[in-house]
Amino acid sequence: MRPINRGSVPLVNGIPRVVMDYKDWRKALIDRIGPYCCYCNMPLNDALQVEHVIAQDIDPALALSWDNMLLACGPCNRSKSAKPCPPTTHYLPQFHNTHLAFVASAISVHPRVPNASAIFLTYRGAPALAANANNTIQLCKLDQDTTRNIQQATDLRWKFRFDAFVNAS
Repeated sequence: MRPINRGSVPLVNGIPRVVMDYKDWRKALIDRIGPYCCYCNMPLNDALQVEHVIAQDIDPALALSWDNMLLACGPCNRSKSAKPCPPTTHYLPQFHNTHLAFVASAISVHPRVPNASAIFLTYRGAPALAANANNTIQLCKLDQDTTRNIQQATDLRWKFRFDAFVNAS
């Protein structure tokens, strides 16, 4: 995870932009924070989803609000779903420097993927905030070993984490 700053609402002719569909924020979000999932940091070439930080079901008034939008990959967005995730109980990239809070670790070699380790995020900060970090990891299932579903290849977050881990080593 990396901290993000999407900035204030984009302006059109000096006036805050208004949208009729939350997906209309996609280009502005890509321009401001880049084509990455805000939760697992996977680069997204074409499948990025505009994600409601606070789900529409929880607060319909925020359904089109710029301040309530991020970009997410499908697996993170589906895992997060409509679960509440206030910044007081979670590490969130728009409020916290999540890059400093988490570290990627190789856990074990997987038998079906030669020389591949499952890479998981773990917390590396103050013990008092460990619950917030674990809530965030569980929110998007960033601790899920998706290598066991390698034949389906529907969730490639493990592969991105593995490739990034190898390249950084």
